[in-house]
Amino acid sequence: MFWRGEQAAVALEAAEPEAAAGRAQRGTCGLVTFAGSTTLKVDATDPRWAGRVMPELLGAAKASDLALITRLLDRPGVDVDERDAVAGGETALHLAAEEGHTEAVALLLARRADVNGRSCEGWTPLHSAAQSEAAHSTDAVALLLLRGADPCARTRIDATPLHMAAFNGRLGATKVLIARGGDVLAADAHGCTPLDDARHRSTACPCTSDDRERKWGAVIAFLVRAMPMEPDARVALAHRSWRLEVAATLEEAAVQGRLPEMRRLLACYAADVDAQDHDGATPLHTAAEGGHAEAAELLVRARANVSSVTNTEETPLHVAAREGHAAAAKLLVARGADIQMRTKSGATPLDLATRHRSREWEALAAFLGRASLAEGAQPKGARLTAIRELVM
Repeated sequence: MFWRGEQAAVALEAAEPEAAAGRAQRGTCGLVTFAGSTTLKVDATDPRWAGRVMPELLGAAKASDLALITRLLDRPGVDVDERDAVAGGETALHLAAEEGHTEAVALLLARRADVNGRSCEGWTPLHSAAQSEAAHSTDAVALLLLRGADPCARTRIDATPLHMAAFNGRLGATKVLIARGGDVLAADAHGCTPLDDARHRSTACPCTSDDRERKWGAVIAFLVRAMPMEPDARVALAHRSWRLEVAATLEEAAVQGRLPEMRRLLACYAADVDAQDHDGATPLHTAAEGGHAEAAELLVRARANVSSVTNTEETPLHVAAREGHAAAAKLLVARGADIQMRTKSGATPLDLATRHRSREWEALAAFLGRASLAEGAQPKGARLTAIRELVM
C-alpha cells in the first residue's frame, strides 16, 4: 500500500469529494490519518499520473525496465535525479524503491542517483521503501541503507523512515532501520513516535489485521521491548533479530540453489552475509549441506567466512564432508577452509566423511586425505599451491 502526503489527499478530495467521503465513512481506509495529516491509500490507478504520461525514466524505474533505464541514462543530458514536480517531486529512485525493485535501485545508484534525494514532501527513497508493501521492499530498505541512506531523515512533518515502517506494519524494515541507527524515540511534528503510529494504525482502521507482509502486533511488541533499552543494547537487539531474518532468507535461496535470487539478495544483504540462524549456521553452511557449490561460490565471493562455526563448531567444510558433497568441499578448501579444524566433539572434516559415508564420501575422503598431506608442505605458499592443485 502506498501512502501519499497532504497534497495528494487534498487534490483527490477536491476532484472527488463525495467519493472520498464515502470511502472514509465505509471504513475502507481510502483515507486515513498518518502522523497527524490526511493521506491517501493509492489503489490500482495511481492519481499521481492521472490523465497524463509519467516521465519516461520514472516509468522505467517503476516497471524495473533495466534495459530502458540504461538506454535513457546513456543519452546526453538525461538527469538520473529528474523529478516530476506535478506528481510530488519524486525521482526514479523513489519509485524503484517504492516498488521494491532492488535491481533497478542498484542500477540507479550505480549511475549516481542521490540516495537521499527529497520529494516535495521531504520523502527520501528510504521513506518510500519503508512504507511499501511490495514483495521486496524490505530488501530495498537494506540496500539503500547499505549505500548510505540516512535512517534518521525527516519529511516535512518530521516523519522518519522508521515511522513509515511502523505505521505500515513492516517488521523486517523496522528491525534493519533500528539496527542501522534509526531512532525509536523520534517524534514527528505532532509528537508521534513510531510506536504511536503502529498502535494507531493497528486500532484505527477496521480493515487492519496482521498478515505475511504486515505485522503490526509484532512491530508493536518489538518497539515496546526496544524503547526502554540503552541505545547500544537496542541496536544489538535489532541487529541480532534482523540477522536471523537475513539468515532465513539467504538459507532458503541457498538450499534451493536459486542463483539469480541469491545474486539479488546478496546485493542487498552484503553486510550480513555471515548472518547466523539459531543453531549458529550461516547461509554458507546451508549451501554446503545441500551440495550447492555454485551457491557456495556466490557466498564466498560476497566475502562469506569459510571458517564460520555453528554452535557445535562445525565449519561449512565439516557440513559438506558429513553430507558427502565433494564439489562443495573442494571449493571450500580452495577458498581457504581449514582441513584440520575440529568440532566440539573433536571431529575433522575427514572424520565426518568416513563416519557418515554419504554420497561421494570415498572420493571426498581420498581428497581430504591428500589435502591433509599437502597442508603439511612448507612454506605456506607451497602448501596452498599443492592444495589448490588437488582441487583442480
